[in-house]
Amino acid sequence: MQPTSHRPLTGRAGNAFTLIELLVVIAIIALLIGILLPSLGKARGTAQQLVCLQRMKELGTATSFYAADHDSRIWPMQTGTFGWARIRDTESATGYTAGPVYHYVDRVDEILECPTNKRQTTDYQDRTDLYDDGSDTLIDFDYTLITGVQGARADLERTMYYIDRTDSELSGHRARPFYNDLNGKRRLTRLRVMPVFVEEHTEWYNQQYPDGQWGNLDQFAARHNGKGHATNIDGSAELFNSYAGQIPDGPNAQEPNIDLVANDFYVKAPAIRANSFGPVQFYQVYALHGQALRRGASFTHGWIDIAR
Repeated sequence: MQPTSHRPLTGRAGNAFTLIELLVVIAIIALLIGILLPSLGKARGTAQQLVCLQRMKELGTATSFYAADHDSRIWPMQTGTFGWARIRDTESATGYTAGPVYHYVDRVDEILECPTNKRQTTDYQDRTDLYDDGSDTLIDFDYTLITGVQGARADLERTMYYIDRTDSELSGHRARPFYNDLNGKRRLTRLRVMPVFVEEHTEWYNQQYPDGQWGNLDQFAARHNGKGHATNIDGSAELFNSYAGQIPDGPNAQEPNIDLVANDFYVKAPAIRANSFGPVQFYQVYALHGQALRRGASFTHGWIDIAR
């Protein structure tokens, strides 16, 4: 009988990996993951940005349709309501009823939501205080209408200007309610077309002032690589290089006179007020309404149409 052969006590057993080889494979996989994850995250962010842009374009289309049905005027400012998005209704169980946008946009919950933010607060809540009595509501949208452009005629050409906070010479410069023509030309940058909706900073709409309007110290969102989208009165939408500060969306994110805010936007209008330097011609979009009312003008609906 032949003696049974035995496998040598040294060397590899079949095709098994040694511990060192396994560790090398694991290290390579970890390295590949480390290389690919940032690229995948960037691709995801780019895709979300494009979806957000498309949704704001749909909001621009809805604005054009609304104007076509209402004597060329876009969404109105309605006393005691939030105008375009919802209307206050004390008899309703929720405290409000749907505004006109619900009649012009299909899938409202989807279209008015940035896929990056998903209609949440900075601490990822989907409800927020809305009324003076402390009652809360679901957060309806991530985009807000610029206060002061309500009722604007879509068939008129107007020019809007802004203080470019990305310009180091203007960073830290305090915005004023009005400028004369000379100072306005020095400080203000002309926009291609007048914006009507902005992608608002998470804290300021979704948390601090969930009123559907964008004015005063409200900021642009900074969630798309430090930028936010705007919808224009001609129905177009674009990514706006608006954010000059270093603090991202989050509590107490505002850096006064460094971040771009609604008070940094101006229109050129016939002189409503004069100062020692001559007629004032550039007015804050947010402030001109009050100036007009103090002069006895009735511009509560479409007052910005006096802008040149």
